[in-house]
This record gives sequence, structure tokens and C-alpha cells, in this order.
Amino acid sequence: MGKHTAIKKDKLAGGVLLGALASGALAVASLSGAGAANATCASISGIGNGGGCTSTPGSAAIGLGPNATATTNGPFNTALAVGKNSYAIAGASPGDFGNLAVNVGNNTTGPNATGSPPGAFAGSDLGTPGFGNVAVSAGNNNAVSADGSLNNAFNIGGTGNSLIATGFGNNATNLAGSNNFIASSAGTGPTRPGLSSAFNIGGNNNFIYAGNLADPSKGGPFSIAGAIGTSNHDGVTHPVINQPTTGTTIKTALKP
Repeated sequence: MGKHTAIKKDKLAGGVLLGALASGALAVASLSGAGAANATCASISGIGNGGGCTSTPGSAAIGLGPNATATTNGPFNTALAVGKNSYAIAGASPGDFGNLAVNVGNNTTGPNATGSPPGAFAGSDLGTPGFGNVAVSAGNNNAVSADGSLNNAFNIGGTGNSLIATGFGNNATNLAGSNNFIASSAGTGPTRPGLSSAFNIGGNNNFIYAGNLADPSKGGPFSIAGAIGTSNHDGVTHPVINQPTTGTTIKTALKP
């Protein structure tokens, strides 16, 4: 998956957690009676690779649903994909660690409404090892990416959304809206964190940017951009919502 325009493909998981995840996945599959090819797979520390799941030592990859795919690369990464054509990647290189990617939803095989392949990714940024990233999506045909370090992206509900949190220490969140593109990109490391957030609550067809998507070093810190109950900030009906540097830009239904 390409970075930003098509979303790419902290939680350290010990052996007990990995075992619990695998047991839970298999139990759910058994209760649901899943019998289709590639309907269920689990790979723990490189054991059980195949059928759509691949892991490396110290990591876990679990898939539930027809053609669900889960992949990890690097230690202490966890990927969970649930649903038809669901896709989750935690770690893109052996240096990635402590990343979590969860995708729960049924996905199409092509780009979603905002142009991104549906799935969840947490890990490295253009080859720089990533750690402590969390990407979670619940809903159909959403693409969620947290890449870099200590970034998190959450999509709860809605369809066709694309979320990106990249740089160092940023958040992107969507709650109950559809066809939104939400990105938070700022910061380069512990001495220059982004601490920025882009969010949408209940709006549709919005483009929301916090920081600098092209160059995180120029974004933030403390850039806040959001939409609450307002829609169509797409650059045509209403201007996009953008806060590139320190400051706050929030649009609401009362003040779109």
C-alpha cells in the first residue's frame, strides 16, 4: 500500500496475551461454524503461518472470516482481521515493534470511497522502524493507518473512511461518519513530538487535516482540526478543515 494517498499497509503483547488471542479467535470460529477456505487462521511467533495469517517471533496474527488476512513483522506486534476480505498488518519491517492493528468489518477488494484500500496498518514510516502505533477500525470498507511512532488512529462506525496518523505522537479519529479523509501528521521524535489531532464526529464527506501531511516535521505541535455534526467540507461545498501548525480549527453544525 502507498503512503498517505493510499493508506498503507502500544501495546506490547506477551506470551499470555498472544495465547489468549489465538484461543479466543479459534473459539469464536468454532461457535460461528466457519468452514469456508481461509475463513479462520492464527499464527503465533511464526507457528501456524498460512491460510491468510503470517507472523514472526514474538508476534501474533489472527484472521476470522472469508479471505481475512493478518500479517505481522517484527516482535511484539499483533494483527487481528475480522470479516470478509478484512485486512490487518502490524509491522512492515523486522525493526517494527509494539504495534497493534485491528480491522473488524467486511471489505471490498478495491479502493474505498476516499480512494484507499480498506484495512488497518500500524508500523514503520517509509522504512524508519515504527513502535507503539495503534490502528483500529470497526465498520465496512474503512482504511486506517498509524505509522511512525506512538501514533493512533481509530475509526468507529461509518463506511468508506480513510484515516492517517503519522509522525510522532498524533491521533486521527472518526466516530459514526462516512466517506471522510482524516489525517494528523506532525513531529519527528521524542524531542519534537507532534501532539496533534484530527477528528470527525457524525459528519460525512469531510477532508480534515492537522499538521502537514507532506512533511510531518513542518506540522504541529498541538495542531487540532475537527468536525462535529457537519458535512461536505470537501473543498467544493465547504472548504476543507485544516490546521497546519499550533492552533485549533473546529467546524460544527452551527458554524460549518
